[in-house]
Amino acid sequence: MIDRPIRPTRLGTLRSVVLSSDPPRWGVTSLSIRVRPLSLLVTLGAIAVGLVVAHYLGDVIGDGGDAGWRSQIARLTDLNDESSVGTWYSSVLLLTVAGVALLHAGQAVSSRRLKWGILGAVFVFLSIDEATSIHEAGDSLHDFLGIETATTFLWTVPYAIAVLFLAAGFYRFFLSLPRRTRKLFVLSAAIYLGGALGLELVAALSREFDLDSLVENVLIPIEEGMEMLGASVFIYTLLDLFPKDRQVAAQPPVGSASPTSKTFGRA
Repeated sequence: MIDRPIRPTRLGTLRSVVLSSDPPRWGVTSLSIRVRPLSLLVTLGAIAVGLVVAHYLGDVIGDGGDAGWRSQIARLTDLNDESSVGTWYSSVLLLTVAGVALLHAGQAVSSRRLKWGILGAVFVFLSIDEATSIHEAGDSLHDFLGIETATTFLWTVPYAIAVLFLAAGFYRFFLSLPRRTRKLFVLSAAIYLGGALGLELVAALSREFDLDSLVENVLIPIEEGMEMLGASVFIYTLLDLFPKDRQVAAQPPVGSASPTSKTFGRA
């Protein structure tokens, strides 16, 4: 992995991060991918905004339409539909976060490899959940507890508890990260969880007061947009961390000749 400065911008130095299998891992002889984290973040953010706009356009096109092409467009652009393009895109984003986290695991020292692996596994689960709605299994809690509501929201309870356990388990790992990375981690988590859990509870409360139009027309697009944006910022954060997550491991002994090139060790 190499961090290559490109040119200065108002947001800092525009860099391309080269992700490579050096030393070779998992049976791959050579693999290099050059990514510009900031450019990628802008692209992913633009796609998220575009999907939110498409949600509203699809709603207008499909309003009052029959079972023909109008309804199909509405279904494909409906961010609350599990078979929509937006749901597929969110799932791919979360799977990408998992993949980059696992790249960190492959290059990390043993003391940090497990944490990166767990983080990758968590996002693999979230990706599957986004595509298959595993969390909706928590709706059975309403029947079990005898709670009658206009909507189901108790699935947020076990997920919130899981977030707290993960936060506690990753606390020391979090503190070991660079300050910039910690800030970006908090930002991405706040955006993602604010949509996935926070607005979900607001939507549930709104339905209790028969504000279904507010939920469908405002809260759901914002919620899904926040989830996509949060995942995008997380991808940027993990890519931005690569140059900082490796150190010069081999230092020349005192009095020895300086090496012609730097040897990078694992974080």
